[in-house]
Amino acid sequence: MTPGLIRSVTLACLLATVAVLLWPPQSPVGIAAALPVAGALAVGLRPGRRWGGWVAALMIPYLTVAAMNILAGPMSRLPAVVLGIASALAFIAGLGWTRSIGATLKG
Repeated sequence: MTPGLIRSVTLACLLATVAVLLWPPQSPVGIAAALPVAGALAVGLRPGRRWGGWVAALMIPYLTVAAMNILAGPMSRLPAVVLGIASALAFIAGLGWTRSIGATLKG
């Protein structure tokens, strides 16, 4: 896959994550949770070389929250599954994008 396509997949997954967190209108906690993902989405329009690594690191808590909501959380099942799939794909695609452009996450 080309870096542009991988970045598009990452951006689409980030957009899906924001959409699940904001629609239907959730509590202020949902809005606060969507802000970091929206920030990563905005930065992804003109990403730096390590952007994908930061996206992957950002998605770990969202995947954990989605798994907890699937098992026994207050969020209904379908949005929790969409959140889990989108965050997992964003994690993988973010790392894949970083690798495809030849960047490294080493200091």
